[in-house]
Amino acid sequence: MKSNPPASTPAATSTASTSTDTSGNQLFHADTYSLTTVDGGKVTFALPTLATDPAVAPIEAYRKAVHAAPVTYIVADADNRQGSQNIAMSSVKVFDQAGKKIEFTGASAHISDWSPDYGSDGKYRLSDGTVLGESDGGLYNRGVELNNANLQAVEPGERRNIVIIAPVKALPSEFTRVMAMPGGYDSEQMVLPKALNDQISTSMPTYNCPRYQGPTCGVEVPGGHD
Repeated sequence: MKSNPPASTPAATSTASTSTDTSGNQLFHADTYSLTTVDGGKVTFALPTLATDPAVAPIEAYRKAVHAAPVTYIVADADNRQGSQNIAMSSVKVFDQAGKKIEFTGASAHISDWSPDYGSDGKYRLSDGTVLGESDGGLYNRGVELNNANLQAVEPGERRNIVIIAPVKALPSEFTRVMAMPGGYDSEQMVLPKALNDQISTSMPTYNCPRYQGPTCGVEVPGGHD
C-alpha cells in the first residue's frame, strides 16, 4: 500500500521542543508530535502545520476565496496499518499558560461554515456578508467537494493524512499541554513531541498516555483509574 508523506515541518521552530517556566512546569513548543492509539495505530503531526503543505493548500485557497478568517492547520499522518479501530483525529487541544484552550477539529465542518449561503432573495452570500449575486462562481460546489474529501476516518490497514483546523490565526509560543482524540470521545490522550516519545520508548515500555497518565507518559497519576 502506498503511504502518504508525513506532514510538513512546523511553521515555527525553537531550539528545544520543551522548556520549563519559573515554577519548573514543563512547557511545549511548535514541533513534530506523535501518539500511539490503544489499538496500535500511529499518528504524527507538525504542530502547527504550514499552510503550504500539499494537503492543506486547496483548503487554504478555498478559505481565501470565500473571505473566511485566517486559521491554523494540523495535517496528521495517520498510519493505521497496525491498528484495529478507525482513526478520526476528531480533536486536538492545545492549552496555554493562562489556561486558554485552542481546539482543532475536523476540516469538513469548517469548510461547510465557510461555504456561500443561498438567500431567499435568490442571491449567494459569504460568511462576511459579501453578496455574490445569483451565481456563486462555483464556490458552493467547490466547498462540497472539499467537504466530502475530508469526511472519512482512516480505516484499519490504511495510511492517510487527516486535516484538522483551529479558528485562530496563530498558536501561542508555548503550551502547557497537548491532548488528542484519535478515535471517539472516550479516546482522549496526552500527546508529546515525537523526539521525547522516541526517547521514552527506548528507555521503558511503550505507554499510550491516556487521560489518567501523567505528562511523562510513563508515570501514572495516583488514583487515576476509575
